[in-house]
Amino acid sequence: MKSKKTIIAFILAGALVLSLVSGCGGGGLQTAGPTAAPTPTPTETPEPTKAAEPDPTIEPTPEPEPESVITLTNLLANSNWDFEEGSDGDAVGWFRNDGGEAGVTMFRDEAQAYRGEASVYTNDKVEGFEGPAFDITEILNENGPGRYYIEYWILPDTNVQVLSSFQVDLNAGGLLANYQSDQIAVNNSVGMKMLTAFKCVSAIFDLDWAGAVDGASLKISCESDAFWVDAVRIFRAEALTEIFLPNGDFESGELLPEWYPNQEPPEFEFYISEVNSKNGKYSGYVTEKTVNWQCLCYDALDIFKEYGKGFYFVEAWFLSEVPNSWAGICIGTNSATGWRFPTAGGTSLGNEFWKKIEATIDVTWDGTLVGEAPIYPQAGGDVDYSFWVDDLRLFKVPDYEE
Repeated sequence: MKSKKTIIAFILAGALVLSLVSGCGGGGLQTAGPTAAPTPTPTETPEPTKAAEPDPTIEPTPEPEPESVITLTNLLANSNWDFEEGSDGDAVGWFRNDGGEAGVTMFRDEAQAYRGEASVYTNDKVEGFEGPAFDITEILNENGPGRYYIEYWILPDTNVQVLSSFQVDLNAGGLLANYQSDQIAVNNSVGMKMLTAFKCVSAIFDLDWAGAVDGASLKISCESDAFWVDAVRIFRAEALTEIFLPNGDFESGELLPEWYPNQEPPEFEFYISEVNSKNGKYSGYVTEKTVNWQCLCYDALDIFKEYGKGFYFVEAWFLSEVPNSWAGICIGTNSATGWRFPTAGGTSLGNEFWKKIEATIDVTWDGTLVGEAPIYPQAGGDVDYSFWVDDLRLFKVPDYEE
């Protein structure tokens, strides 16, 4: 077994020859009579070729449509996505999703920021769904149907853990559609050796419609009565680089060398399971836990060394043996200054169907990575809680454009 320390948490040219012909008679100079002009050879003028009549039974070949060009940069780049435009109090381009309630306030605030000098602050809420919103009708009409990646960074103005989520409301041809992300648990704690208390909420939506979009908006909400939001980005999902994870789907039928327990010696049971799987034949199974953080983890040390620091979007599928549990994803990095554990907030999990957990994590370290860099797909509930995990995938998210 792989020995591990205990860890929490792409032209031809033509020539014309002329001939002069003369004749001579006997006894003196004879003057030649006029030479008769040659009789022209009659030629037939061909009738013009008649164009073939089109066969009405054969449909004409359609002209090829021009290939669409997918924009791979932040689609909100020119739309005050980081709230750096405007003076304090004016969140240029954004509006309140307040349901018509007069009490809620939303303004640009320099008191907190994930990056730059400002964020947008919402307070005095009346309903839980209230928060900042942005009209993305033009963005969707310019970029067309497809998969969209959306992220924002949030900081609740409270000391307790709360849930945050976002939605896209889309109206096309009179048909209304609503795309809702999972509610992600967020808090205002900084965490181990992390530089900010802002947490990222992200998801990939398959946005589909016919014709033109008549109206669409991105709406962000949080359970907290007051919260800051910053660095809102929208990409076509093609902008993300998927990184191949060998045996991320457990289909080798073995755990090692990619998967291993996050505790040595392990005080829980883990193995390959054929009882349940999201896709294929196998999944990973964790059972008889003694503490909630125990799980299988995937060593991504070589991946992070190759792709470097930055934002990584991780997704995995979970299935619980009991209802009312939770699941989340954490990444650990170890360097000369010790461990960092950037963590994505968890969300609820049940035992009736597989659920995909999505997370964007800012992976960083000091100096050189050493030892290992595990990805932890964790789930918890009661101490002896059991769960399955499958289809771990990892994507590199574009860095910020300075």
